[in-house]
Amino acid sequence: MDFKDKKVLVLGFSKSGMSAAKYLKSIGADTYITEYREEKHEDKENIEELFNLGINIEFGGHSDEFIKGSCIAVTSPGIPPKSEIMQKLSEKHIEVISEIELAYLSTKKPFIAITG
Repeated sequence: MDFKDKKVLVLGFSKSGMSAAKYLKSIGADTYITEYREEKHEDKENIEELFNLGINIEFGGHSDEFIKGSCIAVTSPGIPPKSEIMQKLSEKHIEVISEIELAYLSTKKPFIAITG
């Protein structure tokens, strides 16, 4: 899948979410991270790094304005499928893939995944 010049939404400001966002930006995606929780003081360094890469970030919810225009959303396993954000994405017909699926779609190498 080609993400170049497409708006991609990453759900969650976790380590894996930040890594997914950095990867997406590196391949030319217009990358946005949306995080439900409020920003914490200890987020400052990571926010600055991502901002310098040109990655957009919002804390404190998942606003319609931030989601608008996304072609796809990348989620971590920690976000419940029945959560408000997942329902909102479904209503807006925005495809949702997992971080693992993003990795799979981004390689032509054989792929083995072991889950819990």
